[in-house]
Amino acid sequence: ELSLWGDLRVGGAYQEFLDTHRKKFWIDIRQLYVSNRPIFNPNYYGYVFSFGRVLISEPRGFWFYNSIDGIRLDYLSTLLSGSLWLGKRINDVYVTNNEERSNVSGYTYLVGTVDYQYRYRQHIHLFTLRSIGGAPPQLEIPLMSGLP
Repeated sequence: ELSLWGDLRVGGAYQEFLDTHRKKFWIDIRQLYVSNRPIFNPNYYGYVFSFGRVLISEPRGFWFYNSIDGIRLDYLSTLLSGSLWLGKRINDVYVTNNEERSNVSGYTYLVGTVDYQYRYRQHIHLFTLRSIGGAPPQLEIPLMSGLP
């Protein structure tokens, strides 16, 4: 059984100032993938295979939170869970170009996670990320802008 999952966002804006009029329209494909995980069974345990644009994130979203095109293999159970993911950004479908975004195109990523619950609500979580394809992307926003 295969399921189609997605997070598609469509937006528009209109701006008028003096004699200037601007219209914007954008489509953002955050997630769109095929998976063997059943849609109507949230307590599914076992192996899950996904293919397409999937969300890869560190649980707090602090180090890495992005949607990348690739393949992902997850193992889900009550005490031990993990995932292995390989992919890259094939196309940035976000149409507008005025948003501050990290530059992920051109890089291939290998991501792995393991989560072990050794006591009730006590977890050990490991997260690894390997980027392949040159130097790591540079931040587009200066960290200390406006400081003397």
